Amino acid sequence: INEATVSAAYLIERNIPSNKILIENWSLDTIGNTYFARQCIIEPMELHPLAVITNDFHMARTKLIFDWIFSLSTSAIDRS
Repeated sequence: INEATVSAAYLIERNIPSNKILIENWSLDTIGNTYFARQCIIEPMELHPLAVITNDFHMARTKLIFDWIFSLSTSAIDRS
């Protein structure tokens, strides 16, 4: 079981509707999480704004990574 599936189960147990949870399970690290979330979920579904949920320990690093990946032009993201 991957981290995304466990996290989704945690949210569902806390009454977050499953249809409101999007799972990115292609990546192996936070940079990959952000890249694949943008490429495969956020851009194709035109999801704006979005919420990123992480713990306090990872928040600063996660924000920097999301700011970096989302500052790239969409032409820099391979859509193949």
